Amino acid sequence: MEFKNVLVYTDGRRACERGLHVGAEIARKAGGRLHVLHVAESLPWVKTFDPLLDEALRSEQEDELERLRALALRFGVEASAESRKGRAFAEIIWACHEYGCDLVVKTARGRERADWPMLGSTAHHVVRKCTVPVWIVGEQPVDIPAGVLALLASDPSTEERVRLDRRVLEVAIGLAAATGARLAVGAAWHAPGEGYLREHLSDTRVQAYVDRARQEAEAGVASALEPFARDIDRDSVHLLRGIPYEELAGLANARGDLAVVGTIPARPTSALLIREEAEEVINRLDTSFVAVKPEDFVWPPSL
Repeated sequence: MEFKNVLVYTDGRRACERGLHVGAEIARKAGGRLHVLHVAESLPWVKTFDPLLDEALRSEQEDELERLRALALRFGVEASAESRKGRAFAEIIWACHEYGCDLVVKTARGRERADWPMLGSTAHHVVRKCTVPVWIVGEQPVDIPAGVLALLASDPSTEERVRLDRRVLEVAIGLAAATGARLAVGAAWHAPGEGYLREHLSDTRVQAYVDRARQEAEAGVASALEPFARDIDRDSVHLLRGIPYEELAGLANARGDLAVVGTIPARPTSALLIREEAEEVINRLDTSFVAVKPEDFVWPPSL
């Protein structure tokens, strides 16, 4: 999977240059194109208060976009820059569709990666609603990761989960190739209620239950990996025991890798909520991450 059409969002902060660096590097290696987008929230009072202020703001935005476009060109990639008015998350998604982008890059702002409200930051909306992979650039010492870690649900109980795991692997493999990073895979399993059962059932019965949970997780990982046997070293696959979202976030944080996380709606008719496990992982990450949707995900949803 190549990323030839990359959209980078900027809100005017210097920190957004980190996202620009990531997007430019990915597009350059793919021989692709970079689109830099700035969105100005509509502020009717500005024009009413002083038309000169509105004009000054527009001029400042245009100067900043031109500076970023020139910076992208110095990175060696063809780039365009555009400023729009509206809701930032919506304009990002619409621009992504209009340009035919296959990756969105946004620099995290403050703690929006880990402490966002249910309906809050631009990043949260884009992660939940954008149909293409979304890379949220965190505060690591380097922007381009040394490693990419695909985080799997390891749940073979539904075809939906297996397809999403495979999508995560496809994106992770593409990102590792685009960045020259090492690739690893993480999954986790646990046997719910094991402690309680040990108080009431024989060790033999409880151990059989635990073994079955482990075997199901192993089967889920094996099923997800099957199409990628040539791309993934089995020694780089980590199947951990414990609460999945705790173990997966802990693994990503310990390694400092770019985490690739699969997200799906909590209900078929809802695009507002992502699956609880994925959100719990994201909330605990200290690393940059890429949120991935199923290939058939659409927004707005058809009710």
